[in-house]
Amino acid sequence: MRPTTAFLGCIALVVNSFAISTAKAESAAEWALVDSLSFQTLIPPGQRVVISLDANVDSLSVTAPLDNLTDLAKQAIEKAPVWLKWDLQDTFARIKELYPALKKFKPERHAVLTDSIVNTFASLIVEAEDPIVDEVAFQVAHIAPELLSEMVDYSALLVENAQYVYRNDEYLDYAQVLDYGSCSDEDYYSTAKYRLRTAEGDTIEYELPREYYYWYVVHPVLSRETPVYFRPASCTTSVFWRQYLFNEAEPGYPVLKDRIAGCQTLWNSLVNVDSTANGAVGIVSQWVQDSIEWGTPNPRSRQPLEIYKLHRGRCGEWSYITAAAARSALIPTTSSLAYANDHIWNEFWAAGRWVQWEPVNTFVDNPGSYERWGWKFPTVFNFRGDGYIWPVTERYTETGKLQIEVRDTDGNPVDDARVSLYAPHRYEGWGIWFCGALYTDRHGQCQFAIGDSLDYYVRVDSPVGEVSRTKVIANSAPGQQYDWSCNLPGRLSRLSVNPVAEPSADGQYMAEISFQVPYEIVYGYGFPKQTGEFAKKVYPGAVESFVCDAENYRKYLAGSNFDAFEVQHNVSSGSFSVPISRSNTYHFVLSNEGSFLPKQYVSAVAKLYKKQPTWVASTTVLPPPQSFFLSQNYPNPFNCSTLISYRLPTGAYTKLNIYDIGGRLVRTFVSAYQQPGCYSVRWDGKDRFGRDVASGVYIYRLVAGNLASSRKLVVVR
Repeated sequence: MRPTTAFLGCIALVVNSFAISTAKAESAAEWALVDSLSFQTLIPPGQRVVISLDANVDSLSVTAPLDNLTDLAKQAIEKAPVWLKWDLQDTFARIKELYPALKKFKPERHAVLTDSIVNTFASLIVEAEDPIVDEVAFQVAHIAPELLSEMVDYSALLVENAQYVYRNDEYLDYAQVLDYGSCSDEDYYSTAKYRLRTAEGDTIEYELPREYYYWYVVHPVLSRETPVYFRPASCTTSVFWRQYLFNEAEPGYPVLKDRIAGCQTLWNSLVNVDSTANGAVGIVSQWVQDSIEWGTPNPRSRQPLEIYKLHRGRCGEWSYITAAAARSALIPTTSSLAYANDHIWNEFWAAGRWVQWEPVNTFVDNPGSYERWGWKFPTVFNFRGDGYIWPVTERYTETGKLQIEVRDTDGNPVDDARVSLYAPHRYEGWGIWFCGALYTDRHGQCQFAIGDSLDYYVRVDSPVGEVSRTKVIANSAPGQQYDWSCNLPGRLSRLSVNPVAEPSADGQYMAEISFQVPYEIVYGYGFPKQTGEFAKKVYPGAVESFVCDAENYRKYLAGSNFDAFEVQHNVSSGSFSVPISRSNTYHFVLSNEGSFLPKQYVSAVAKLYKKQPTWVASTTVLPPPQSFFLSQNYPNPFNCSTLISYRLPTGAYTKLNIYDIGGRLVRTFVSAYQQPGCYSVRWDGKDRFGRDVASGVYIYRLVAGNLASSRKLVVVR
C-alpha cells in the first residue's frame, strides 16, 4: 500500500488481505502497515504542524494552520499549474492579513473586504482560458498583495496584459512564445525562444529560462508603480502600456510595431549601437530616443504612458519607458539602480547573461562607462516586479566584500534581520544615502559586494531589536573582505524543551516519520518607501522538530517546560522510526514558532505499523473476492469520520475520490495500482487542503480499470 499524497490532510487506508492463515502455534512476528499519511503545507511564523500518532485506534492525524480561503480561491489554486499553487495560496493568505487594524477592531468587516479582494483576482484565473491561464496566475501570485488591493477596480488589466504578450508576439520574427502543455495538464508553463547574432557573426537560438519569461517579460510592474490604465493624448479611452506602446503612437511619433517589423534578431552583440544594425535592442533604443527628450518633466512619474504623454524625462523616466517598450516587444528587461549615484538604467537578458542598456546615453553592453565618467559605485541593484532587489555591483566596478553577522543578546543567530547599507552620495553636500538592503539567513549572516574607495554605514532592523546607522568601513579597498557583527538587545523565542531518551514501549507499534523543508519564504522591502512586501524563496528552509507524549504535549501548548525526544533544531530534513505504546498518544511537531518573518514550506510522510503474528501449521487461504463492490459508508450520516469499504476481484489501477454535489473534487483517497482484495478507507470529513467540509450530500466514486461505482453520503455538522 502506498501513502496517498495530498496538499494537506490525513488519510487512513487499511488493506484487509483476502488470504487468511490460522494455526495453533505462533512462530514469528511481522510489522504490518495500519495507517499512513503524507502532506505538504506552509507553516507561518509562530505556528506549527502536528502529526498525532494514536496506537489506541490505529490511526494518524495531522493538525496544520488553517488558510481560511474562499471557495473561489481554492478553484483558482486548483486550476493553476502545480509549480504555482503554493505561491498563489500564499498570496491569497497574505491578502487576508492586510489591514491589521481593521482585522483587530472589526473582524467581520475585515473578512468581507479581504475575501472580496481575493475573489476578484481568483475569478480572473478561474475564468481565464488557454493559453494565458499561467500568465494570469503568475501575475496574481507575484504582485505584492498591497498593490493588488489597489488594483481591484481594474483587475482585468492583468488579463489584457497577458493577452497582449501573445498578440504582440504575432508581429515578431526574432521571438516566439512557447507553451508547454495547457491548463488541463498538471505542470504546464510558457516561455519564449529568441534568435541572436553573436559577436563572431553566428546566428543562434536559445530558450529563455521560464522564471525570466514570467518576471521580466510578462510581469506588469516595472519599478515601484502600481499598474494602471492611462489615457494618452491620442486616445479617447484609457489603455495599458503593453498594448499602446507597441501598437499605437501619437501623431508625429513612430509606432514601435512598424519599426520592429521584419527584425530577425533580438540583439546583434554590438556595443553602443542604437539602430536596426543592432537588432530589436537597437530599434527599441532608437524608438525611445525618438519618443522622449532629456529634461525634467512635470510631474515626475513612474507610469510609462504618462511619461510618453509628456515626451520628456530624466534617467528614471527613460528607464521606465525603456522597460515598458522592451517588454511590450518581448525583450526580457529590468531596471538597474545606483541609489547613492542618483542614477537608474536598464539591463536585458540575452543568451545566458544580463546586458547593460541605457538608450539615453546610447549605451549597450558598456558597464564600464560610468566609472570612466569618474563615478564610484557603492552598490548597484536590479529590480524585480514584487519589489525584491538583488545586487549586481560586480558588473560595474571592482568590489570588496562586507560580511554582516547579527545575533541576539544570548549570541543566537538572528535570521531575516533587515540590513540596510549606506554610503556618501556622489554629489557633495547630499550626505549619506541608502544604497540597498539584504536580509540575514538562518545563520544570521548576509554579504554585500561593495565598491572601492568609499565609506560605508550599516543599519539593522529586526523584531529582536535594532542598531542605528553605524559607520563600519572607511575608504574601502577592492578585493578586501570586511567583517562586522552586532548583538541586538532582544532575545529570540526558544522552545522550553528538555531532550530525553526515547521512552520504553510495549513493542506492539512503531512509527516512521520523514520530512523535508525545501525552502522558506522571506518577506521584506527592497526600498525604504516601497509599497508592498516582496516574497523571496530561500533554499533550504529550516524548522525545529520533536516528538512528545500526550502529557508533555499539553505542557508544550501551555508554554511550559516539557520533555521530548528526537529533538532537532534549525534542520531542513529528518527521518527516524520510534516505537510507541498503545496506552499513549504521541505528537510529532514541526515548529516555526521561533521565526518572526519567513514561512516554511514542509512536506512529510508518516507511517504507523503494528506487530502482527505469523502463524504456521494448519492454514486456510480464502479466495479473492468474486465481484467488484463498493459498500455504503458507515456510519451515514456522520459527523467526525466514516468508513468506506470496497472489494476488487482483480488487480487494477484504482481511484477513489469524493466530490461535492456539484461534481467538484473534494478529496482523493486512492490513485494507485491495487491487488485483488478487500479495502477500507476512513474519511475524517476534511477536504484535500485539510479543512472541514460543510454539511451536505457528497458523492464517493470508485473506479478500478473499466469498472466503476458511485454512492452518496451525508455530512452533518
